[in-house]
Amino acid sequence: NNLGTAIDGTDIAKVKFWDQPANSGGGFNTALATYVGDLNMVTSKQWKNTTPFDWSIGNNNGLWVTVDIKPTAIGGDTLQFQAPINSYQFGSTTLPTGTLTNNKIQSIQAGSVIGVNMVPEPADVFLPGTTNNLVYQVSVTASGGDLLNTIQMINTGNAVAGNDIAAVNVWYQQGGGAFSVVNSVLIGTLNQTGPNSWQNPSSFQWSVGDGDGLYITVDLSPTATYGNTCVFQMPVNSFNFNSGNFPASTQTNPNSQVITAPGMVTGLSLVNVPAANYYQNSTTNLVFQLSVAANNADILQQLNLTNNAGSADEPTDVQ
Repeated sequence: NNLGTAIDGTDIAKVKFWDQPANSGGGFNTALATYVGDLNMVTSKQWKNTTPFDWSIGNNNGLWVTVDIKPTAIGGDTLQFQAPINSYQFGSTTLPTGTLTNNKIQSIQAGSVIGVNMVPEPADVFLPGTTNNLVYQVSVTASGGDLLNTIQMINTGNAVAGNDIAAVNVWYQQGGGAFSVVNSVLIGTLNQTGPNSWQNPSSFQWSVGDGDGLYITVDLSPTATYGNTCVFQMPVNSFNFNSGNFPASTQTNPNSQVITAPGMVTGLSLVNVPAANYYQNSTTNLVFQLSVAANNADILQQLNLTNNAGSADEPTDVQ
């Protein structure tokens, strides 16, 4: 039972039960303890396992209960757990004979964003009709989990909504780093609020933490105007979190991405890879390199490679 104010669903995501050997050094340590299983909600402040653990317990072992706190948990809600009479059922007996209540209280601390900072995007060229073109990246600094509500973005270049830019999307990637559609989660799409501005119409309510990345991509119209540019900007107070509005000053990407006419690859030049020894179970071993000549950006559709001179084959040697 929790005698505090925190409740399941609103504050508590999971209640977990652990066993730790007596000679493991005292305090709870997830590296030394064994996760036995989850306790399921009976009421919003009471939990029990619905199927027997059938777990062997030795002399002086430590039995531990932990909770996972939800990103939307209410700051100030409290945890004071209690084991009621006969709440621990063993093969030989049922204990405790009297209620055991932790005499200290743990409080939930609401997280807070401290700042958002632009990660400059390099100059690039985008083809009309392409999607998920990265134009802006933000790194979040926070003291804990917070909720992202709204975002406003402006393009200070001359590419305009509708004619050039078909959609502006927001992505999230835990831990930040280089943007990848595979590793990121699409939070939502920003609505057009002007010829060069976008904002989400309803709150994202998206959990973010320290070091996480937020990414802005654009989908371009098939009839986008060649030469028009994307130079995206994060205006003052354009990112609203539960803890406040950021940034304190305008942050504009220093580089532009240009919409370019479809081009044509005019040639491929071989760049010989030096002889080398590659170890078993190694990855990203360079075996072939080409240099591209093109009169403008083109789209690679397919390639076909063979290992003509070597004896390595798949799956025996190449995985």
